[in-house]
Amino acid sequence: MRHIKHMLYGIAVLFLLLVVLGAFFTVNEMEQAVILQLGNPIRVIVGDRTPEQMAELQAWMDIHAPGVALSQGAGLYFKIPFLQQVEIFDDRILEYDDPPADVVTKDKKHIQVDCYARWRIENPLLFLRRVR
Repeated sequence: MRHIKHMLYGIAVLFLLLVVLGAFFTVNEMEQAVILQLGNPIRVIVGDRTPEQMAELQAWMDIHAPGVALSQGAGLYFKIPFLQQVEIFDDRILEYDDPPADVVTKDKKHIQVDCYARWRIENPLLFLRRVR
């Protein structure tokens, strides 16, 4: 009987530890996040933005995502474990570089095409909606 009691205490402590550790998450300086509750966004956390960029983002969210909170800055944040999920996105300038390829033109000339792209996710909620 005592052995079963100790095992139940151990399971309870383990469950409590999982709940407490699952309640906090960090967003570093190079990340931004969208917190989803049952698949619906409830909060957006962005990195460093100018006041003009924050005002523009807040205006967009007021029109397209009313009720979604907007936060700024890195740090330790709280979420409801098992009910809320966090989607993390990169806040740096991202790069795509395709290797050069030979292309034949209409007049049968060979040219070498090299393409690259650089971008940054300015609105993580819009990015999440468009990607999914």
